[in-house]
Order: sequence, then C-alpha cells, then structure tokens
Amino acid sequence: MKRPSILFLSFFLGHSLGAVFSQPLWSDSLNSHQNKSLDQNDTVIRSTLTETISDSMPAEDYFFYDSLRARTQKSWTKYIMDAMIIEPRGKSDSADFTTNLSSFRRFNGKRAAHIRFMQVDIFSGDVDDTSRIIFGTTITDLLSKLHHQTRKVTLEKNLLFKVGDKITAYMLSDNERLLRSLPYIEDARIFADICPADTNKVNITIVTRDVYSIGFSAAVNSLKDFHFTLFDRNFLGLGWTLQGTYFYNNCMDPKHGLEFEYRNENIKGTFITGLFRYRKYAESEQSLVEFNRNFMTPETKYGGGIAAEMTHSRVSVFSADTLKIMPATSNDQDLWFGRQFLLKKNHARRNLVLACRLMRREYTFRPPVSPDENEIFHHSLTGLGSLMLTRTNYFQSNMILEFGRTEDVPVGFLFKITAGRKWMEFESGYYSGLSVAGAHIFTNIGYFSGKAEYGSLYNDTKNKESIIKTHLMHFTPLIHLGDYKIRNFIRSDYIIGLELRDDSAIYLTDNYGVRGLPETGFRGKQRLNINWETVTFTPWQLYGFKFVFYGFTDIGCIGNSEKFINFEKTYSGFGLGLRIRNESLVFKTLQLRFAYYPHVPNGAAHTIFNISSRERPVFENFSGAKPEIISFR
Repeated sequence: MKRPSILFLSFFLGHSLGAVFSQPLWSDSLNSHQNKSLDQNDTVIRSTLTETISDSMPAEDYFFYDSLRARTQKSWTKYIMDAMIIEPRGKSDSADFTTNLSSFRRFNGKRAAHIRFMQVDIFSGDVDDTSRIIFGTTITDLLSKLHHQTRKVTLEKNLLFKVGDKITAYMLSDNERLLRSLPYIEDARIFADICPADTNKVNITIVTRDVYSIGFSAAVNSLKDFHFTLFDRNFLGLGWTLQGTYFYNNCMDPKHGLEFEYRNENIKGTFITGLFRYRKYAESEQSLVEFNRNFMTPETKYGGGIAAEMTHSRVSVFSADTLKIMPATSNDQDLWFGRQFLLKKNHARRNLVLACRLMRREYTFRPPVSPDENEIFHHSLTGLGSLMLTRTNYFQSNMILEFGRTEDVPVGFLFKITAGRKWMEFESGYYSGLSVAGAHIFTNIGYFSGKAEYGSLYNDTKNKESIIKTHLMHFTPLIHLGDYKIRNFIRSDYIIGLELRDDSAIYLTDNYGVRGLPETGFRGKQRLNINWETVTFTPWQLYGFKFVFYGFTDIGCIGNSEKFINFEKTYSGFGLGLRIRNESLVFKTLQLRFAYYPHVPNGAAHTIFNISSRERPVFENFSGAKPEIISFR
C-alpha cells in the first residue's frame, strides 16, 4: 500500500491537474469482453460479461489475502483481520466513462427466450463476476444470513420486457439503469446470449446485488430534544419502504410526536409509485397520499400523478400589530398528466413532452386575511402547461457522487417552456417560464453541466415579478496517485428576484451558500454561491466502510440590489473533511468536517468542527417531468 502521505498531498492539487493526469475519458465501445460462467443451482449458462468498469482482482492478491486470513484463524488477531481484510472488488482504471450499448446492439430485434435471475451476496458478491469467491467477515456473514433477498416477483415487475418480447439495446441498457436506481438495489447487470438452437432468440441473465435494507438514523440536539427513525427499504423483499420516527422535545406541548411512512416504488408493475405519510408532532398534524408515474425512459409514453395533503397547525401571525397564535388548516390537491413522443430512435434519442398540471390550496381554518394581509393564507388555484424538447443518454462510471458503486451519468439537453394562470383570492395573474439545461463529457477535461431558468408572474394590476436562476457544475476525470483516486469539483449557483414583494427574500445559509456557516440573518434579493471541492477516494476499508477525504472552499455573496452581480455581504469558508459510508447498507453517509470562516456573523466562532449525516446524492437528468413554477430559494 502506498504511504499515507500521498493522501494529504491531494488537497494541494490545483484544478488544472484534472486534464494532465486523467486517463482516456470515454469511448462509445466497451473496454473488453470475456466469456465467463454464471453458476447457480448446478446450472451453467455461458454469457458474455462486459467488463465496463471493473476487472478481476489479480490471482496473487487472492492468495495473499487467503493465506493471511488462514494464519490468523486461531489467534486473537482474527477479530482484527475480520474487520480489516475485505477483499476489494477491483475497479479498472482503463476508462472513466463507458457505455454498455455497443455490446447490446447485436441483440436488436431478437426475442427474449428465457429470463434468468441471479442474486449475489450483499457484502461479498460481485455482479460483474459471479464465480469469484470473496471471503466475508463474521459480522457480514451474520447480516447476510439475516437479510431477506429481493423476491423474484419484485424484480420481474421492474423489467421493461418479458419472455417473447422483441428487445433493443436501449431497452436492456435502460432496464439495467432502472434496477440500479431502486433504493434496495446496490448494483445490477444484464447479460444476454444468442440461443444456440435459434439465432433469432436470446437468453437473458439479470444479476443483482441488494443493499442491507434495515437501518436507523437519529438527530440529537440534547437529551431534551431529539428524534429517532427506524426504517426498512425492502420489507420482506417486496420493495416496500416502511419507516417510523419518534420525536421528543421537552419544550413542546405535547412533548412526544410520531411519523409513519409507507412507499411502494412500483405498484403491480405499472411503475406507479405510491406514498402514504402521517405525522403528528407538537402542534402540527399532517397527512399525505400520493401516486406518481414518471417518464422512466425515452420510450415511456405516459406520465402523471395525483396527490392530496391535509395540514393542521398553529401559526404565529401579526393581527392589528399584535403577535397572535392561531390555528390554520390547509387542504392541498395536485394533479398532473403528460404525454411523451419519441422523435428519433437512433443514438440521439429526442423526445417531445406535453404536460399539464392543476394545483389547488384551500384553508378551512386560518387567520384573518385581506388583499394586503397574510397573503400566504389566501386560497389559490394554479393551472400550468408545458412543452419540453429533451434528449438523454447515460454513461456508466464510479467514484463521482458515490464511493465506488456504478453510477449512471446523464448527458444531453433540455428545453422547456411553461405557461399558466394563477387564481388568487383577491387577485390573479399569468405565469410564464423558460428552462434550458445541458450536459456533456469532454475527453481529458471532464463532465460539464449547466442550467438556466427564467420565470415571471404578471398579475391583473400589471405588476411583474421575475426570477432568474443559473447553475454550473464541472468535475474532472479521476486522477490516479497509486491506490488513491482524486476528483476536483466546481459548482456555481446564482439567483436573483426582480420586482418581488417586500416579504419575498432569500438567505445565505448552510444549505444555500457556505457549508456550516452560522446563520447570518441577512436577507436579500440575489445570491451567488461558488463551491470548490477536491475529493480523495482511499483504498481503506473497515467492515466494508469506505473512507473519502475532501478539502473545500466555499464563497457566498448576497445582496438586496436588483442590479445583476451586485452584493452587500460576502462570506467564505475553508476546510477539510472525512466521509464514511458502507454502500451495502442503507445508512446515510457519516461526515466529519473541520472548517475555518474568516468572517462570521454576530460574533460566532471562526473555527467549527461538525459531525453530520449526508443523504445519497443523485444526478439531475433531462427526462420529461411535470410543469413547475420556478422557486425563489
């Protein structure tokens, strides 16, 4: 193993090193092909396994790990070795981005003769090579025995084809991506072979690797203020999510609270997601029922959804210059429907998407309202329609947002026009919006994506409220320093509101600006965030937990002026951190961060050490979606 000092050198590497040290970025063809056997229940099927991002671990490494473990089986060091020795699933350094379309194209137009499912061990299995034998640890072996594998019927309902259907390269590629996107699947591969007896038919093998679906999370502010969540992302292998949360706050009345959530990702193979949530905490109560079907692939024709939500709470409002606590009960309904048309079926799959949406909010209990008082509690009805032109393709990579699992990286473009009308209780107006987005991979330079949005609301008094938002993101190819791999990330976000109401404002916060910055309390009409991050992926593992170090620089600017790029306050933060995650578990990423802030508000500390959890990040794709009003936040 390379000396640990290499790790710390990574934080001083400049952004320009991405192009110097990078490997060839991507190619339209796959790296290599190798015939391997897929064995289960004494059945052998020869399949062409495409090694897109991983090669087998060298044989001498297996002998080393095996002999090292054998020498420690009867000693006290066995427990240490169980924790530290986890044979890695080696990733190939030959290409940063690959695609599996080329290997699937020779099966275009052929019919599926047989579909076979294989599931590898959640901690030690490998979807690229099911014949590999990898030793687990005492703990992982125990958890594997307790785990309920995803049922075959659950996997079958998430397929885009069935026996007898004609298949295409895009169908197989899209289905592999859809399986990986499920919350209870860590990785998936689809392999196909032409039937020896009939060359117009193919045998298909689907290999999946589950995540350990049971987990918990907690947030403890003090012994008098905390909440605890227990969840199962794959209840009994059915693909259901069950989640329960207990709240406690000694300062609230009542002190105790509960939340329950049930989610079904794909009801009866319709690709409709169902969600029910109930929450009662402190002086609020909320119930939500939702059914939604997205455009999963460019070939999906119909999308839509319906949702109903009721919220009862006690709110603080000013009435006659007096602060009062009053009850408020709102009922929200949301309905949308869309039709997608595939314009081109070749490599550049383009789609035209037409969609409409109706949103309604009505209060049964609320504070007193008037044209100029408590506008947030006005009844409203909003109707929207959108036209979208989009193109989306995907490349496979790893070590971008995740710690090593296969990631599907979207490339393409989006052009969207939205128009509609909003009926308010005391006034109405017309809404119009425009969104343009795109992403591309440049060889030896990296991935670039950008998005620009503009939205305006014209009310009947001829007043105009406008919002402009831009987003840019870039990351370099992997930089290889021995066993360590490094990426540089740059993100920039800008938002400005023009001719907005006085009570409309944005803030510079931890989530929107400089990470970990204490609350500034400064309101504004425009904000600029620039974030730079160098991430070092280490080869270290402990009980399957992987370690990633990062260094960051954040700059946040905010101002009240309606002139572009005109700010009154600027804050910044610099620091180092560590992220820890086991991708075979459903737990959030554990994040440790030390940061220094040259300028802080209200006499806050200049240096802060923080321990927090981080949700699994995802890429924003260019698929069709429901019409939306551009938000000011």
